[in-house]
Amino acid sequence: MCGLLYTNKHNINIKQFINALESMSHRGPDSMNNLIINDNIKLGHTRLKIIDIDNRSNQPFWSQNKRYVMLYNGEIYNYKELAKEYNITSNTTSDTEILLELYSIMGYRMLKKLNGMFSIVIYDTKDNDLFVARDRLGIKPLY
Repeated sequence: MCGLLYTNKHNINIKQFINALESMSHRGPDSMNNLIINDNIKLGHTRLKIIDIDNRSNQPFWSQNKRYVMLYNGEIYNYKELAKEYNITSNTTSDTEILLELYSIMGYRMLKKLNGMFSIVIYDTKDNDLFVARDRLGIKPLY
């Protein structure tokens, strides 16, 4: 189970952010030093590698067009079918990449297509928007 951390607060410094991320290391011990810091936006992720163990799938994960960056915890069971249906080519074998590319195509409407359990944070670097969602049953926590 991965850990996601996001903030846009001015008063949270990098050391505090890293300490908070390290407190979630038990949720994702396979990769933990992945941060994106841009002005006030801070994104961090602790990863438990399951589907794709390649480091190219570490998060925060950038979309192919470099507009979106995503934090994700979960598993999308039908990601291969969605990739085929929407003609999404990927550089990894990860459901993470397919999910983010599907968001690039459909926006929030992609939620109706997902079969799985998930918590998602997607930051749009162009419009400075934040999209946050979890699966319908709340299997993956999101606070």
